[in-house]
Amino acid sequence: MSDTLHARCPVCDAAHTIVLGRPVYRQPPTVAGVPIRLDDLDLLWRRCAACGYQFVHPGIPQSRLRECYSQASAGHWGTDNDHSYARSYAHKKRMLDRFSAGKRILDFGCFDGGFLAYVGDGYQKLGIEPASDAAKVAEQRGVTIIGATIADATAASIPFVDAVVSFDVFEHLSDPVSALRGFCRLLKPGGIVLIETGNSDEPLWRRVGIRHPYQSIPEHVAVFNESSLREAGRHAGLELVHFEATAHQELTRTTQAIYRLYNLAYSCARAWDKAGAPMPTSLKRVAQGPLPRSMGNDHFLAILRMRTA
Repeated sequence: MSDTLHARCPVCDAAHTIVLGRPVYRQPPTVAGVPIRLDDLDLLWRRCAACGYQFVHPGIPQSRLRECYSQASAGHWGTDNDHSYARSYAHKKRMLDRFSAGKRILDFGCFDGGFLAYVGDGYQKLGIEPASDAAKVAEQRGVTIIGATIADATAASIPFVDAVVSFDVFEHLSDPVSALRGFCRLLKPGGIVLIETGNSDEPLWRRVGIRHPYQSIPEHVAVFNESSLREAGRHAGLELVHFEATAHQELTRTTQAIYRLYNLAYSCARAWDKAGAPMPTSLKRVAQGPLPRSMGNDHFLAILRMRTA
C-alpha cells in the first residue's frame, strides 16, 4: 500500500495526503441502522499532511448513503429531552446565547428536532433533514423543515438566520467546505455556525488511529481536528472563534469502568492475535476489528463566525 497518493485534500487543497489504511468496519456494515453494501468498493482512510483532515477516498457513493439515510427510522438516534444531559444540550444552548446575536436558528441535520425542541419557544426554528420519518417528527415539534440538503435550503430563499447548528453531521460530509459556504449564503452578517463532531487529536484517538470506534461507522467518511476545521472555515469565509474538547456523551463512572474493561480485553485479544496465538474465530474477529468503546473528550464543540470585512 502506497504511503501517499495523488488526491488533493478536500479541505485545504494540499496535494500531499497520507494513506492510513483500509476502514475497519463492524460487520455487517450498516448506515443509520440500514444495511449497506461495501464489498465492491476499494476504500481507504487518508490524512492531509498539511491540515490533518482525515477522509475516505475514493468515497462511498453519495447516492448509496442517501438511500440509507432516507430509510432511517426516527428512533435510530436518541435526541429528545431524555438525552439532553448526555448530549450536553444545556451547554450548547449557553453557547448559542453567548455567541449568537439573534434567535433565528437553522439546524443542519436536525434529525427529529430534539435539540431545537429543547431550546424552547424563544427561538425561530428551521431544520434540514434527509430522513423523512425523522423530519416529520421534527415538524410535530415545531420545526420548519426547509429541505433535505443545504441546496434545498439555499433554493428556498428563506430569510437569513442568526445561527446554523450542526451536531454529529460533519463526519458524514465528503465536501465540508461546500456545506460551510452554503451556510454563509443563509447567515446574517456576523452570524455563527456551531459544530460538534469527532476530534482526531484526542489522545486515545491518536493512539488507535483508524481503529477508533468513530471511524468504524461507514457513514463517518471524514474526521476533523482544530487545524482542519480552521482551514475549512477559512476557505468558506468563516473565522474560528471558539474551540473546546467535549464528550460526545456524558458517561457515568460505572459506564466508564465497564468501557475500560471492554477496551482492555480488546487490547489483550489484539496482542494475542499479533503474536499468532490460537483463539476462537469469534474472538479473532473482535481482535481484528475496531476498538469497542470510545472514552473521554473525543469530540469538539466549535464556533465559526461570518467575516465582516
